[in-house]
Amino acid sequence: MGISLYSKIVCPGCKEPSRYEMPERGCQLYVKCPLCKRKIKAERGQGCVYCSHGDAPCPPKQRGEGC
Repeated sequence: MGISLYSKIVCPGCKEPSRYEMPERGCQLYVKCPLCKRKIKAERGQGCVYCSHGDAPCPPKQRGEGC
């Protein structure tokens, strides 16, 4: 199974699920909900927003590297 470049995050504010394209290299600390515009941030100690809230971890973590 290959590396997934997409992750679904459910906004904690409006509860709307959205699909995000993840960067192949490096981690992303936040995304903005396209519906309510809330900034969804990574939880402390969880690395990035995808590892904190997504249904798929970031590509570096999927490859066994650190987040």
